Amino acid sequence: MKHIKTLGIALTITTLISASCKDDNEYIIKGESGNKKALAESIYASNTDNSLHFTYTPDADRAKEIYNYFRLDTLINDNMSTWDKALKITKFTVAQIPHLNQKGIIEHRNAIDIWEFAKNTEPGVNCRMHSIFLSELFFAAGITNRFITCRPLSSTDDDCHVVNVAWIPEMDKWVMLDSDMCAYITDDNGTPLSLQEMRINMANGGAFNINFLKSVVFSEDYYRAYWAKNLYWFCSHEKNGFNVEPASVSSGDRYILLIPTNFDCYDIGEHDVVTHDDQAFWAKPE
Repeated sequence: MKHIKTLGIALTITTLISASCKDDNEYIIKGESGNKKALAESIYASNTDNSLHFTYTPDADRAKEIYNYFRLDTLINDNMSTWDKALKITKFTVAQIPHLNQKGIIEHRNAIDIWEFAKNTEPGVNCRMHSIFLSELFFAAGITNRFITCRPLSSTDDDCHVVNVAWIPEMDKWVMLDSDMCAYITDDNGTPLSLQEMRINMANGGAFNINFLKSVVFSEDYYRAYWAKNLYWFCSHEKNGFNVEPASVSSGDRYILLIPTNFDCYDIGEHDVVTHDDQAFWAKPE
């Protein structure tokens, strides 16, 4: 989905944006029921894979550098819960860096370089850069997290979405935060949901309450349908911290793909590792 925005402020020409997205939006919304059905029919092989070892080891010096660079002390404090800290940092990202289908390439994918790119090169970044940026701010604030690529069933659909999942120890769970499209999801009790819970709820017709963090140019119907499309399979780095990308096999990192057993995946890289074990993929951080 393409947005036209200035840094931190959406342009007022929403009619132009809406016109350019209208056909894609309607196509995605019409496909929601079929995508939900596909989610409901997918099969995992839980508790079968002992080979995954997700790690979360941010460098302390780099954490301090990012914490000071972005003056996180003005956003959060030790008296705040992990969820409140995560939400505050996400709101900061939403306010400062808009979504953009960027044309330029960010050579060094880290929070400071992404920030400078958005300020000096293009007025925003795509969802992957959003998630890498937010991930490093989370780690600088002591919040364990991953950025996850969320992909569709169809091999002809070249669109995917990248978001963050933050571990909230007070809730004993992962929580999805989408700084790029400015939202998080809750159940009917107001409890934030993980990607795994979003997928289950979507497949079973459960609660999917959208909490937008700013005014957006798309509808709740579109955002709900967009997730029905992009919750089919997931990708994640096994090693998580700072300067995760670009990754290499020599670094010891592996790219883990969570794929249903009844899905003939169309995009598996030479060095990618496939798992069908959803419990191992979403395991509590050690």
